[in-house]
Formats: sequence, C-alpha cells, structure tokens
Amino acid sequence: MAKAIDWVKDTKFVDEKGEIWILGSRVAIVNINLFKSFRDNMLKIAGPAGERMIYLSAREHTIKYVKYMIKKSRIAQLASKTGLGKKYITEQVAQILTQFGYGKMTVEKIGGEEMIASLENSVIGMQYENSEKPVCTHIAGLIAGGATAIYGKEYDCKETECIAKGDPVCRFVIRPKG
Repeated sequence: MAKAIDWVKDTKFVDEKGEIWILGSRVAIVNINLFKSFRDNMLKIAGPAGERMIYLSAREHTIKYVKYMIKKSRIAQLASKTGLGKKYITEQVAQILTQFGYGKMTVEKIGGEEMIASLENSVIGMQYENSEKPVCTHIAGLIAGGATAIYGKEYDCKETECIAKGDPVCRFVIRPKG
C-alpha cells in the first residue's frame, strides 16, 4: 500500500472569507445526516433516477478533481506515464477517501479489465439498516470518476456488497464502460 498523503499540510483556513481549502479545492464540512437527508429526498422526488443523478454527479466531479490533482502533482505526473505509476495514484486516491472520512478504503485488485475495492465502516452505509440494495451510490461514483481520470478511459463502478444490507463491508467492482 502506498504511503498515505499528508493533505493536512495543504489545508488552508481563510477565516476572513469563511473558507476551507484542501488539496487546492474549496470544501465545506457537513454532517453526514445532511447528506442522508439530501439522498433520501432526492430518491423521494426523483425515484430510481435519483440514484443515477447522485452517481453521475459524484463521478463527473471526481474526474475533474483527480485530473486536477494529477496535473498539480509532479510525482503524479511522472507516475501517470507508467502502468505502475497508475497503481500508485489509485492507492493515493483510496487514501484520500479514507482520510476524508468515507470509511477505510482498501484496493483489493488493480489492473486487468476489473478492479475491486472494499470499504469498511462506510459513512453512508452506516446510516441505513436492513436495506434491500446497496446505498453507497455516491461512493461508487467517486470511485468510477477516479478510475476514469487515472486510467484515461471511461469506467463504471457497481457496489456489489453493502453494510446497509448486512454485508461485512461495502465492495465495489470497477470495469471499463460498455
């Protein structure tokens, strides 16, 4: 596993403007209950299309953000030019998800036509009990966007196991689109 990045060094608090910047991106810290309320209301209003909207929004954002991070980081620029470097970047993105509080992300398989990641203690999955289907659509979108940005081709991600369903971890399978 790659050494965890120290994003705290690249965190800026701009008190006079009420801003927080982490890794070059402005962020807002929100309670997970607000996200749960947003998700629940999106699904209530939009139905199954709401899940797709959440997924695509997370995926689109992450493609832009990871491309920005690769461009910003000289090490990532060099690493992205080789297959082994892409593995390193993948592990770094997993560490960012862990450090940002989504849960403990582990990359189980990298390379080939399928990648697999697992997430212990999913911040989203923990909000739901006895779900009939996976609920971490947002996280699946983040993973798909990261893979797309890193590997330079379109990827999708499907959550195959979810703690909200009673599974021990949330597991994600990442494959090229199409």
